[in-house]
Amino acid sequence: ATKIDVSVEVDAGLWMEVRDNGSKVEAAPEADVDTPVAPFSLKQRVRDMGGGCNLTIGSHGGTLVVALPVA
Repeated sequence: ATKIDVSVEVDAGLWMEVRDNGSKVEAAPEADVDTPVAPFSLKQRVRDMGGGCNLTIGSHGGTLVVALPVA
Protein backbone atom coordinates (compact mmCIF):
# COMPACT_ATOMS: atom_id res chain seq x y z
CA ALA A 1 0.00 0.00 0.00
CA THR A 2 1.15 3.52 -0.77
CA LYS A 3 -1.81 5.32 0.80
CA ILE A 4 -3.82 4.82 4.02
CA ASP A 5 -6.98 6.70 5.03
CA VAL A 6 -8.28 6.55 8.61
CA SER A 7 -11.74 7.66 9.76
CA VAL A 8 -12.92 7.72 13.37
CA GLU A 9 -16.45 8.59 14.52
CA VAL A 10 -17.89 8.62 18.03
CA ASP A 11 -21.63 8.74 18.58
CA ALA A 12 -23.53 5.94 20.27
CA GLY A 13 -20.35 3.92 19.75
CA LEU A 14 -16.85 4.15 18.34
CA TRP A 15 -16.50 3.46 14.61
CA MET A 16 -13.03 3.19 13.04
CA GLU A 17 -12.34 2.58 9.38
CA VAL A 18 -8.89 2.11 7.86
CA ARG A 19 -8.54 1.87 4.06
CA ASP A 20 -5.44 1.24 1.99
CA ASN A 21 -4.72 0.97 -1.71
CA GLY A 22 -2.64 -2.22 -1.56
CA SER A 23 -3.40 -4.94 -4.07
CA LYS A 24 -5.00 -8.21 -3.03
CA VAL A 25 -2.06 -10.08 -4.58
CA GLU A 26 0.40 -8.32 -2.27
CA ALA A 27 -1.87 -8.56 0.79
CA ALA A 28 -3.30 -12.07 0.51
CA PRO A 29 -2.81 -14.01 -2.73
CA GLU A 30 -5.26 -16.73 -1.67
CA ALA A 31 -8.12 -14.32 -0.87
CA ASP A 32 -11.03 -13.84 -3.24
CA VAL A 33 -11.75 -10.29 -4.36
CA ASP A 34 -13.91 -8.44 -1.83
CA THR A 35 -13.96 -11.38 0.58
CA PRO A 36 -14.64 -10.31 4.19
CA VAL A 37 -12.06 -11.67 6.60
CA ALA A 38 -10.62 -10.57 9.92
CA PRO A 39 -7.47 -11.48 11.79
CA PHE A 40 -8.60 -13.92 14.48
CA SER A 41 -6.82 -12.24 17.43
CA LEU A 42 -8.14 -8.78 16.52
CA LYS A 43 -11.65 -10.12 15.98
CA GLN A 44 -11.57 -11.91 19.35
CA ARG A 45 -10.29 -8.84 21.26
CA VAL A 46 -12.93 -6.59 19.69
CA ARG A 47 -15.66 -9.16 20.41
CA ASP A 48 -14.49 -9.38 24.05
CA MET A 49 -15.11 -5.61 24.31
CA GLY A 50 -18.64 -6.01 22.91
CA GLY A 51 -17.87 -4.89 19.36
CA GLY A 52 -17.29 -6.28 15.93
CA CYS A 53 -14.78 -5.96 13.11
CA ASN A 54 -14.41 -6.85 9.48
CA LEU A 55 -11.53 -6.73 7.01
CA THR A 56 -12.31 -6.78 3.31
CA ILE A 57 -9.49 -7.29 0.81
CA GLY A 58 -10.28 -6.41 -2.78
CA SER A 59 -8.53 -5.63 -6.03
CA HIS A 60 -8.30 -1.91 -5.11
CA GLY A 61 -7.11 -2.30 -1.51
CA GLY A 62 -8.30 -3.31 1.89
CA THR A 63 -10.74 -1.88 4.41
CA LEU A 64 -10.74 -2.65 8.12
CA VAL A 65 -13.82 -1.57 10.08
CA VAL A 66 -13.97 -1.79 13.89
CA ALA A 67 -17.11 -0.88 15.85
CA LEU A 68 -17.08 -0.69 19.66
CA PRO A 69 -19.67 0.39 22.20
CA VAL A 70 -18.90 3.50 24.24
CA ALA A 71 -19.28 2.95 27.96
